[in-house]
Amino acid sequence: MAVVTNMSKTIAILVHGYNVSDPGETVGKLRPYFENENVLVEVFNYGYWPFTWQVRKRNPAEARYLAERCRYWKDKGYRVIVVGHSNGVAITYLASKNYQAKIDVCVGINPALEVSLNPSPNAETVQIWHNKGDRPVKWAVLIRKVFKGVNARPWGAMGNIGYRGSDSNVVNFNAGEDFYQKADGHSDVFSKKKAPYFLQLIAALAVNK
Repeated sequence: MAVVTNMSKTIAILVHGYNVSDPGETVGKLRPYFENENVLVEVFNYGYWPFTWQVRKRNPAEARYLAERCRYWKDKGYRVIVVGHSNGVAITYLASKNYQAKIDVCVGINPALEVSLNPSPNAETVQIWHNKGDRPVKWAVLIRKVFKGVNARPWGAMGNIGYRGSDSNVVNFNAGEDFYQKADGHSDVFSKKKAPYFLQLIAALAVNK
């Protein structure tokens, strides 16, 4: 169920990752930082999936619904920012590829996505946050290959090494090296110590790209 707060002419849709029971512990922490930028916030909560087969089976339907939410807000005249974490970026990619999601700014935080895939080719800007301490996305590559879920589960190591394609609308941010604070891990930007630094920065760069 979508949870919406604040009012402005920009909407930030926050899409959590796989195996997350409470989005408030990851992408949901971005809410106050976007609200400080006078941005409307919607949490795209697709539920707790503890098994990888659920990702393969359910990602396409969630991608379609995400595209519908983007279209809903665009039709109301809003600028649409989609922020995904981990499998949330894979869903965003499928929403863009298969359902032409209307996204203005796409933010991928430690994406579980193949490194050559642009999460949102038609967006004005795609911002990828990665760090070399993100090991789960490396395992995601093996899971994708073993279980052959490439179409619904285009997982890869983007969260570890960033985007490696040729599209000019993608910008990489190495959270482990490029900033005063350093992130090291798949969800480290959401940790209690580092969230205030990184989440304010992520929101500000998305809004003021």
